[in-house]
Amino acid sequence: MNLQSTICTVATGLLSATLSAMPSFAGGLEVGVSSEAILFQPGRYAEFNYANARPSVDGVLGPTVIPNIGGNLTFLQGGIKTGIGKRLDLALQVREPIQLNVAYPINPALGPLSGLTAELDAVSLRLLARYRINRAFSIIGGLRYQSAAGEFFFGPGRTTLERDGAFGFTAGAAYEDAQKGFRATLIYQSEINHKNETTSALAGRTVVTQSTPRSIALSARARIAPRTFAFGRIHWSDSDSANLSIDNSITGNIARSDFRDTWRFDLGFGKRISKKLTMNISGSWQNGNGEPAGNIFPTNGRTSLEVGARIHVNPKLELTGSIGYSWIGDATAVSGARFEDNNSLLYRSGVAIRF
Repeated sequence: MNLQSTICTVATGLLSATLSAMPSFAGGLEVGVSSEAILFQPGRYAEFNYANARPSVDGVLGPTVIPNIGGNLTFLQGGIKTGIGKRLDLALQVREPIQLNVAYPINPALGPLSGLTAELDAVSLRLLARYRINRAFSIIGGLRYQSAAGEFFFGPGRTTLERDGAFGFTAGAAYEDAQKGFRATLIYQSEINHKNETTSALAGRTVVTQSTPRSIALSARARIAPRTFAFGRIHWSDSDSANLSIDNSITGNIARSDFRDTWRFDLGFGKRISKKLTMNISGSWQNGNGEPAGNIFPTNGRTSLEVGARIHVNPKLELTGSIGYSWIGDATAVSGARFEDNNSLLYRSGVAIRF
């Protein structure tokens, strides 16, 4: 396999990896689903959340067994919210929308996949505002700053993506009916485009351009019985317009991803068991990108189930925790390797404080 086809194989896999290694994912390179719910918390409020994903993805390349290539991932997220007057709420959020840690074993039988590793990370900072037009309607808007970096290692050597920062925005609206316990939000999030210079073992100058896609999300929450509520979300990402491209000054365009638009559906139910305890269960489904998949963390969509609890310690302190399981869709990779019957475990915990 020549250098250009090797890079193409690696780059295609690098993209596919980010779609399946996350606790939750949105589409394209964006793998975290952001939420505006913090704006609807009463008074001054702060939250901190921790998540740990433990993917298990193994397969075969001909007669050669490929052991689990997905490393454990840790995600941190936090936010703080306050009100200004009777109509305006402000929130500052920080989260990790992209994170990847994948490694193939060193095995000559795997050819160019032998020893292939990839890491990606991003940090997003978002300032949100909500303005109440009246008791029922409000508008939402904000500015988002995101920085991304990464590294991958394959045949020619190591390539490091230097950290790049870029801006995007959020806009939307919400409707509430407090008496019926109903709330719906419609949110648009713009794309964020990165251009990463690299330090690379490749000859010439290599530049990586990548994007997190623009998206539209419709979320709703409603009381369906005493102490019982339902919640759901439909999320569309314009993933096919937010691809990653690797360009080299000598070889030209080395590789470009080919994402499909992404649809994700979530549905869940919660119940207040007592004054101290609320339980919830939720499920989600997301379409895949078809086959052949990328060589790094190859998947083709997933279905997930999660069970959680919220403990109301006192009026100012709440603790949350959940455990989730995902069935990862079978996929045949560009290399011809077949990955079947794979899964991922997810653990979450969090703390919320009112002050």
